[in-house]
Amino acid sequence: IISETWERDEPDLQRLLSLSSFTIISKKRPGNNVGGGVAIIAKLGYSRVDVDLSAPSGVEVIWTVFYSQNNQTKKFAVAAVYVPPRSRKKAETTEFLISSVFLLLAKFDKIKFIICGDINNLDIKPITDAVPVLKQIVDKPTHNNRILDVIITDMKELYYPPFVKPPLENDDDLQGQASDHKVVILIPNSLNINNNLP
Repeated sequence: IISETWERDEPDLQRLLSLSSFTIISKKRPGNNVGGGVAIIAKLGYSRVDVDLSAPSGVEVIWTVFYSQNNQTKKFAVAAVYVPPRSRKKAETTEFLISSVFLLLAKFDKIKFIICGDINNLDIKPITDAVPVLKQIVDKPTHNNRILDVIITDMKELYYPPFVKPPLENDDDLQGQASDHKVVILIPNSLNINNNLP
């Protein structure tokens, strides 16, 4: 999941990143507004269910539902979220996330959830209060001494505790600067990583 992609019409993320074994589901800010944008990057081995969950204007969230081709009954919903620091759409973002979870629970039996992104100053307590099975599992700072990048899920038991790693650097041959947010990595505990920690 990527928050604040800064995606533009040309080139779009699929062409810019050129990831042949992955599909990219993204939402860019309309017009020429700087910053923002969210994306979900997924291996091609997963199939997707189209869900009609269009975020209100100014709310930077995208949802998609995945299932394994080996087991179509096990579905999980993924949301990518970005809430700007001075957003005037915090209440709308919270309401949209909660209503989306309830709509998906009504539509798909035993669906699971992962909601990730840079939420800045958004209070997530209303979300976890409304859906108590959802827990925020990032426990180390991701920006200075604060946890701004979250993973909210009901699948904590299926993953190692999240790893928080240094920010991404820009490519050596390109202008730019490193991100000011650390990278959060979530690895299924079905994988034997031994001492090969990320």
